[in-house]
Amino acid sequence: MNIQEWDLDFIKKVRQKKIYLYGAGDWGHRICIWCKRNGIAINKIIVSDLGNNPKDIFGYPVMELDSENIDHNALIIISVAGTVADDIYSLLKRQGFKEVLLAKKLPKMVEGNNYYGILRKEEYPAAISQWFRKSGQILNLENPLTFNEKIQWLKLYGNVELMSELADKYRVREYVAERVGECYLIPLLGVWDNFDDIDFDKLPNQFVLKCNHGCEYNIIVKNKEDFNIERAKTKMNRWLSEDYGLEGGFETQYSLIPRKIVAETYIEQIDGDLYDYKIHCFNGEPRYIQVIGGRDLEKHKGFQMIFDLDWNEQYFTLSYYPKFEHRIEKPKELGEMLDVSRKLSNGQVYARVDLYVLESGVKFGEITFTPGSGAYPYNEFWRKEDNELLGKLIKLPID
Repeated sequence: MNIQEWDLDFIKKVRQKKIYLYGAGDWGHRICIWCKRNGIAINKIIVSDLGNNPKDIFGYPVMELDSENIDHNALIIISVAGTVADDIYSLLKRQGFKEVLLAKKLPKMVEGNNYYGILRKEEYPAAISQWFRKSGQILNLENPLTFNEKIQWLKLYGNVELMSELADKYRVREYVAERVGECYLIPLLGVWDNFDDIDFDKLPNQFVLKCNHGCEYNIIVKNKEDFNIERAKTKMNRWLSEDYGLEGGFETQYSLIPRKIVAETYIEQIDGDLYDYKIHCFNGEPRYIQVIGGRDLEKHKGFQMIFDLDWNEQYFTLSYYPKFEHRIEKPKELGEMLDVSRKLSNGQVYARVDLYVLESGVKFGEITFTPGSGAYPYNEFWRKEDNELLGKLIKLPID
C-alpha cells in the first residue's frame, strides 16, 4: 500500500500505532523529522544490515531486520527512494509484516532544503552525519581525525558568529582594513539591499556584482552596453532568496549573513588568467598555498596546484579542479601574501585566505572556513593519508 498524502488524515490514522521505519538513509532521516514534528512516535528504524549505519537517528534506535526484538504486527513505513523500495516491500511482506506502507514521495515539509530549514540545533549532528555520507566517508564527531571531519566539527561547535562576520563579503572589508590596511581591498563601488536600488548609470562600464552571503554568486560585467539588467535581476533575486548555508551541508555561518548585493571594481582577467592564491592557515599560521587559475567563474571551471611554503609542489589537491599541466612559478610577493594571511587568520583554528596579485599589488579575495563544505571525496589526488595529514594540523578543543 502506498502513502498517498502526508496529511492530517494520515497522521490521525498512524499516531496511535507502533511504527517502524525501514531505511536509515536520507529519506529515513527526513521522514523521522516529519514524524517528530507531527507527534508520531517512531519505535525503531529497521535496516537489512547495520554495517556503517548509525546506532540511532534522532534518538530512535536502529536495528537489523532479523533482530529478535522486531514486532511483525507493527506498522512499517518504507522510507527508501527509488525502485528498490518495491523490492523491499515484497521482502517485508514475505517476512510476515502485516501492515506495510510504501512512501513514494516525501512530505513537502521535508522536501529539498525545506528539511534543513526546520531542523533544530540539537538535530544538526545526526543530519550532518547523514549528509556527509555523500563524500563516501563515515563521520566521527566524537573523535574527528581527518580534515573533512574536523571541518564538520567546526560547523557545529566553532565560533559560527565570528565565522559569519568574516565570511560576509561586505562586512569582512572592515576587518581586512583594520588588520592589514585598506590598500589590500578591491575598490567598492556600492552596496544595496535590493536589486532595484542599483543605479546602473552611476556604475562604470566594467564591474562585478556579487551577493555577500555565499560562494559563486557573481556576475561579471565587461561591457555595460551588453549587460542584460532584467536577466541579472532574475539571477540576483534568486540568489538573494537562497539560504546558501543550507545549500551545501550546514555551512550556517552563511545563513547568519544579512543579504546584500555588492559591486566591486572589475579586475582584468579575473575570470581567466589571473591566479587565485588560496592560503590554508592552521591556528593562524599559513601552511599550504593552493593556486587556482584558468578559471571560468560562471561555468565553474579551472585548474589548480598546491605548494608548501618553500614552493614545493604537493601531491594532493583540494576542490574538483584538475591539476595544471604546467609548472606555476613562485610569485615574488609570496612573503607579503603569507604575512597578510597570517594576520587575517590569527585566532582561527582553520581559515583559508584568498589573495590576488595585481599590477597595483596584493589584493584580498575572501576568507573561507569550510572549503568544499569539508566533504572532499577520495580520488587519485585526495587520499585518506592526505585527509589525515591536514586533519592533524587542525587543533580542536577536544584534541
